Amino acid sequence: MTQAKKTIFNKKKLKYQIEKVNFNDISDFQHRIELVKKWIGFVNSVSFYKSKETELQGDFLFDIFGRVLGYSSKSINPIEWNLNQEQVTTGGKFADGSLGYYSA
Repeated sequence: MTQAKKTIFNKKKLKYQIEKVNFNDISDFQHRIELVKKWIGFVNSVSFYKSKETELQGDFLFDIFGRVLGYSSKSINPIEWNLNQEQVTTGGKFADGSLGYYSA
């Protein structure tokens, strides 16, 4: 029995939205694509599976959320930022990262 892959987005709606994007309007688009490809290659490597999550989370947050998606951390913009690493959650637990509107 083949197990179907689960997706978090409706494929038809995603395709429709992607078709409306003018990729020439995205600054450093090719560089962003190369960063994503780098992570795909790494995830498919033996080294990835031998790594601990905590070893990778900072680089992943910075590369994907910071450099690819354009979120800024407090070290980039200490007045207003929208990406936190190791955010305390309700109940005193920690999230690896969080997105939001933060200010000093």
